[in-house]
Amino acid sequence: MTLFLSISCSNSKQPGNTVKNALTLGEAGDLDNAKKYFTKGSRELMNKVGIFNPLFQNMGNESKNNSAKKKSNLKWKVVNEKVSGNNATVQVDYKFPKEMDIKNFTATFRLIQNNKKWEIDIESEMKTFLKFKDMMEEKDTGKKK
Repeated sequence: MTLFLSISCSNSKQPGNTVKNALTLGEAGDLDNAKKYFTKGSRELMNKVGIFNPLFQNMGNESKNNSAKKKSNLKWKVVNEKVSGNNATVQVDYKFPKEMDIKNFTATFRLIQNNKKWEIDIESEMKTFLKFKDMMEEKDTGKKK
């Protein structure tokens, strides 16, 4: 309970903390609390995609158990934070273990401040994903949505 309270309190001051908290909770498999760090629209679209589906969570737990050593070697770090009014960007460097054969990269998270609370905004990414998914289903079935 103390961890949750400290995460909640730190969330409103720096957008980098919001990203750190969401990533930490996601890695731990606590998607119910991780999703609280996203905008309402982002959460709705993520639900539509199925990211918060219990089956998805169970699959994550199984893969976490099967690759615990590899996952523990995954490193990420907030490397840059820019705030402009009620908008912010946070850059996170991801470094993967060599055995995973995944190229290291930097991800940029967009955040908005809502009622003095920073929230991760991935609505445009989710809309793009859903549009691509629909196009692929149309191609496979020949039916337009």
